Formats: sequence, C-alpha cells, structure tokens
Amino acid sequence: MTQQIVSKPTSASVWAPIAMLALVAPAWAAPLSEQMRAGFPGAAPVADFSAPQITRALQKLLSLGVPPTLGEAVSVTPNAPYAADGTHLSFWKPAFLLGTAGTGEAGFNFWDLYNEGHIGVGITRRAEVAALLVCRLYSSGNIAYKIYSGDEGAFTGQGELEVLDGHVLLLLPARPRVEPVSVELWPNPAHAPMGFFGCTLWPFTPAAH
Repeated sequence: MTQQIVSKPTSASVWAPIAMLALVAPAWAAPLSEQMRAGFPGAAPVADFSAPQITRALQKLLSLGVPPTLGEAVSVTPNAPYAADGTHLSFWKPAFLLGTAGTGEAGFNFWDLYNEGHIGVGITRRAEVAALLVCRLYSSGNIAYKIYSGDEGAFTGQGELEVLDGHVLLLLPARPRVEPVSVELWPNPAHAPMGFFGCTLWPFTPAAH
C-alpha cells in the first residue's frame, strides 16, 4: 500500500516558520528576462534560503528541541539541470526555456498558450533521511504536485502548494530504503502562468538527544 506523503502543505504548516525568516535578494542579481517580465510585470529575482534559515525553520516546523542536522544541499536550475548525485530537472512543454546570467528561466502557459506544461524534479532519496524541497518560481495560482516513487514509478502522493514570496516548499518524510522519487509541479489552475528558476533539496536528520 502506498503512502500519502503530504496532503496539502499550506502557509499554516510549512510557511508559518519560513515566513518569519528575513529573506532579502542578493546585493546583485541578474535581471529577469524580457519574457519572464512580460508574464509577471514587476517581478524581481527570487532569493534562495540559506542553511541557517532552513535549519531554524525546520526546527520550528517540526517542534524540535535541538536543531536538525542538514546534509549537503543539492540545487538544480534551468542553467544546470543535472547534479552530480543524479538530481535532475525535466521540462515538459515549456513556452520558453532560457539560459541567463542568473539561474536560467523556464516559462509555462505564457502568451495564452496552454499545453499542460509542467516541471519534473528527479531525486534519489537516501534511506532514513527526510528532505525539504524548496523551489523558486512565480505563478498566478497555486502549484499542484504529484509524487512517484520506486523503480516502477508508483504514485505515492499529491497535493497543492501555496506560492509565497516566490517559493514553494514540500516536506518529504524519511523513507525506509534508497529509491528514486519524481516530483511533478503543475500550475493550478492548469492555465495559470508559471515562471520557474530552480529547486534546492535540503536533506536533514533530527539531532540525536
């Protein structure tokens, strides 16, 4: 029997501890492309979270007396969609996919072109290690996700993520064994424009007492 990993993480669950962290854009960031600014007028580059910010947020989210131990973060972007550990991005029917001076950009449902485009994040989950997936994107709606696990790609979870300050966050509980996991990110409603900049996977384990 498959496990429902996360039903609907919202601002009340994942975002409550994250939203209290000060997050500012870097002093210098490459400007967004003309294509991205056409879909999201006034949009600015999305800053990433630091390791101390993620540690504090997870400690509060999971009500831990001791901060969790973070593993090495793995980032994938349109400019660099493949990581050394096998984490990778797949782009399904984007309206555009650009290499930029920043992280690169992908756009879906731009210019009234609706073709069921979405993003796939391929991950190899380590045994007994939880992870927080943080993706940087813009959307005029929420983000629906679907999770497939194991060598046969069995469906194991779905839900909806709220986009706040250019981020969506998905908590992935620890699994009993090493296995491939695929997370699909879809605009919701399906016709909503979505602009994507990249994802970072933060593995973590609660500190031993």
